[in-house]
Amino acid sequence: MIFIEYNAIVIDPDINSRTKLKSAAYAVHNFRKVQSVAILESALSVLHESTNEAWDIIFISHNFSHDDVTAFIEQAKKTKAGEDCAYIVVLKGNEQGGSTIAREVMKGAHGVLFEPYSVDRLLEISQLAAKVKLENAFLRKKAAMELLIKEVQAELDKIASYKSIGCNVQRFMKRFANTCKPIANFDEDSLSLYYVTIADMFMAAVVPEDMKYKGASSRIKDRVKEKIRQQFNLEMREIDMRESR
Repeated sequence: MIFIEYNAIVIDPDINSRTKLKSAAYAVHNFRKVQSVAILESALSVLHESTNEAWDIIFISHNFSHDDVTAFIEQAKKTKAGEDCAYIVVLKGNEQGGSTIAREVMKGAHGVLFEPYSVDRLLEISQLAAKVKLENAFLRKKAAMELLIKEVQAELDKIASYKSIGCNVQRFMKRFANTCKPIANFDEDSLSLYYVTIADMFMAAVVPEDMKYKGASSRIKDRVKEKIRQQFNLEMREIDMRESR
């Protein structure tokens, strides 16, 4: 089993509470570094200034208001150092209950930690941090995959449009092949994600409603063809300019 250590930030205006949680975390060998601050703004400063420091878990005290915690988590997730952190709200032991947990998750938190702190629960929190990082990495990779697929779709649609009015699309086919090159070099995991993403995108596509349509008039068709031809000529000039540089 691989042993992973985590860095954490404790945010609590009560010095006794934050010192207690910091000590409890250090008692669990999974925690390598624990930094404590009194206010949410200080934690944001730490995240903004952490260019070479990786943070994994941020503990937020129940002593802050609902709105302040919500705003903090939203801002913290936008920082490079905070985008993959697990945000844990620390609550009093008598607040346990499904509705309480749901309320904290609505703030953007990934989980809750109830006082008094147990070693087992802190270990669970560290495991949750690893899960959050993996899920975030997957979402970023999937978003990048969606952009690539949309780019491929746009190129293919363009080629089909130009081909439909008799344009020579040979140079556009070369560009299309270059757009598709990364796909040919995907490893097994990336290729699997590629297929899953395509399936998700097609499943989410809006299907036109069935309607009685006799087709566009010849005048409209001519206008559409002329617009496509103008776009084709414009792109060809741009390609010529790039190649002449």
